[in-house]
Amino acid sequence: MPELKLKHVIEPEGDPLPPQDKISKDIHLLGDMLGETLIEQEGKEIFELEEKLRGLTKRARVSKKSRSEIQEQIISTVSKLSDKECLSIVHAFSTYFQLVNLVEDHHRIRVLREREAKFAKENQTRGRKSKPLRVAESAYDLVFTLKEKGFSLEETLDFFSNLRIELAS
Repeated sequence: MPELKLKHVIEPEGDPLPPQDKISKDIHLLGDMLGETLIEQEGKEIFELEEKLRGLTKRARVSKKSRSEIQEQIISTVSKLSDKECLSIVHAFSTYFQLVNLVEDHHRIRVLREREAKFAKENQTRGRKSKPLRVAESAYDLVFTLKEKGFSLEETLDFFSNLRIELAS
C-alpha cells in the first residue's frame, strides 16, 4: 500500500481560513455578550470571579517562570468557592467554549461557501460545465488524494473501512 501522509490529505488548498483577527473579533463580541448575560443572571460577583480565573489561566498558559505560583492561586480561589459558585463558573466557561466552537464552525462554512462560489464563477466565465468542487478537507477530496497517491480501489476501500469518524458536538 502506498504511504499516505495525513498532512497531505487534510492540508487545505486555495484560500486559508479567515485571518485570526476576524475570528478573534467574533469571539470577543460573543464573550462580551456572555459577560453581560452572566452579570444579569448570576450577578457581578460571579462575573468578576470568572474574569479573575480566566485572567489567571491565561497568565499561567504564557508564563513559564511563575506558572506554578499562578496555578496555586487558581487552586486557592477555586477551593474557596461554594457549590453554587462552582456550578456558575463551570457553566460560564463551558458556554464560552461552545460559543468559540460555533464561531470557528461559522467561519469554516463561510470560507467553504466562498471557495465554492469562486469556483462556480470561474467555470461559468470559462464556459465550462460545472462539476462538483473538490473542496479541501472533504471526503470527496480525500478520494482523489488517495488516487493521486497511487492507492488502488481495494486499498482505498480498505482505508475507508478502517477510518474512524466521530462527529464533534
